[in-house]
Amino acid sequence: MSKLALALAPTVFLSVAFSDQSFAETRPLSEINQKTEARIQHEISNRDRRCYKYILRDFRSRRIKLSDILVTFDDPEVDGIGVGISETDENYSCEHGEMRAWEGGKYEVVKTFP
Repeated sequence: MSKLALALAPTVFLSVAFSDQSFAETRPLSEINQKTEARIQHEISNRDRRCYKYILRDFRSRRIKLSDILVTFDDPEVDGIGVGISETDENYSCEHGEMRAWEGGKYEVVKTFP
């Protein structure tokens, strides 16, 4: 499980405990179909969409397998989307137009998208 998912896990469990309406979902990119991808694209801001595409282009240029790229979405506690590589410490989120690198439950803003 990615560190981003681990960092978000307590939030997810609390959200589920107090709300039966929504919870975070983490899936390998290889399992995300066109319908889910369209929903993700629709639910995030233009700035976060540019961030998300930027990360995916980087991962693809590095030939990371789609099954190793984890995408976290529909998290009521996160205003954006999470992307990481399974079995590594490389985890990012795109929130409020910021690409955030996560480590130890804390983030550093790596890049901003206008």
